[in-house]
Amino acid sequence: MSFFQSLSSPSLIYIFGSWESLDQHMNHFIPSAPNQATLKSLQGDVSVEWLLHVGVERGEMGLPGPGDGGVVGVRREVVEGREDGREVERRVEKDEREGRIEGGWRVDGVDGREEWVEVCVFGSGKEYDEFERKAGNEDGSGGGEVGWAKVLDI
Repeated sequence: MSFFQSLSSPSLIYIFGSWESLDQHMNHFIPSAPNQATLKSLQGDVSVEWLLHVGVERGEMGLPGPGDGGVVGVRREVVEGREDGREVERRVEKDEREGRIEGGWRVDGVDGREEWVEVCVFGSGKEYDEFERKAGNEDGSGGGEVGWAKVLDI
């Protein structure tokens, strides 16, 4: 697992993990005795605000590790259906060829709508904003909410 701390809300921690399947994570790991003991030990100090599963291989993301520097951007964009999200997917496919962004569709659903999630690895948030402007997203948002985070060495 990799841990990242939000730059704008330091109490927000992003945890990236990789699982064989949604079933393996939700029905085997989450209820397991070691995980439940860990959650119990953190009770009152840590809460899970949201949890989502994305169809992308963690190894393909090129996440930085402790001491690597740089920042990770996480963008979540809800669309009415995958057909509405095809433009988002095409943009990211182009960007993936440059090795900057990896994205995938959420596999655990969100109220009948589709959610696209992408992870961007850059040397700085400013570098990513410039990349977005060049890609035609003048405000740097690309149409979705972006959260920037740095590696948390724990």
